Amino acid sequence: VTHRNDIRKNTILFYQLCLFIFLWLISHANLLVCAKSTTEHRGDIMDPLQENTSAAFMSVSTSADENLFILPAFTDWDALHRWSSMMMEKDAVTLIMKYEEVEKIMENGFGGIVINPFGPQPFFMPEQLCKTILQMNQSEDDK
Repeated sequence: VTHRNDIRKNTILFYQLCLFIFLWLISHANLLVCAKSTTEHRGDIMDPLQENTSAAFMSVSTSADENLFILPAFTDWDALHRWSSMMMEKDAVTLIMKYEEVEKIMENGFGGIVINPFGPQPFFMPEQLCKTILQMNQSEDDK
């Protein structure tokens, strides 16, 4: 019985470590975020924006709660291209942002962030988890 308990404890510790590493990687990553340009934008979704371009950030929702607006963020261009309806929008733009910048956008009416929402393993981070990650980064910076 003791041996099984040790295995369970080690398994739990392993999963906690994996989650911590994953969250650390996300918090230090550059993420791709889609928006619709509210000023004239000519070009492709992958073109850099002109200075002073205004943009409205897009959201996704879940079937469980369609009133919960979630900010989608992507780890790479392939993951972004899976959002086929956004790729066809004529005013679509992509911003490459640090996690802290994405988290600030999330604070403007979004209930969380979802990483790679159209991939095989989307990862939803509710608002409280996003704030915890930001606090983790700030305490790391204080050291």
